[in-house]
Amino acid sequence: MDMPPDTTPPAEYRLANQDAGIEVRMIVDTSGFAVHLFYRDGHGAEFEFQSGHISSLRNFDRLRAEVVLAPGSATEPKVTFEVLVPVVTFGDDVPDQGPFGVFGSCQRIEHFALFGDPGPGPRVAVETFALPGRALAFSPEADE
Repeated sequence: MDMPPDTTPPAEYRLANQDAGIEVRMIVDTSGFAVHLFYRDGHGAEFEFQSGHISSLRNFDRLRAEVVLAPGSATEPKVTFEVLVPVVTFGDDVPDQGPFGVFGSCQRIEHFALFGDPGPGPRVAVETFALPGRALAFSPEADE
């Protein structure tokens, strides 16, 4: 039996933590992978990534996207940023296109280089923030 083509639109997530000054905008394609990620940190620095620089993993109910903010060196930590959001499925009717309230989270992780005998203690520093927001069907025309 032939299955009809998937007509599910791409998803757009708009998330923010006002207290921390964090803003995230992420576009997810119809296969469930992040293809665009915009991140503004609590200090006003802005980062923007396209699909080739975003690592994403999707399971049946959530999507995790990760980017590298700083590659690190022998003296500086590698810094990554991860976003975790619920998977949202849209219907064909306009009311089923969102926006829908979602609750995501993000982590900024500093990975420290280990040389010689590292001794006991953490090898990473992690900041975690709640990211309430909304998800809606992405329309490239509305994005311009």
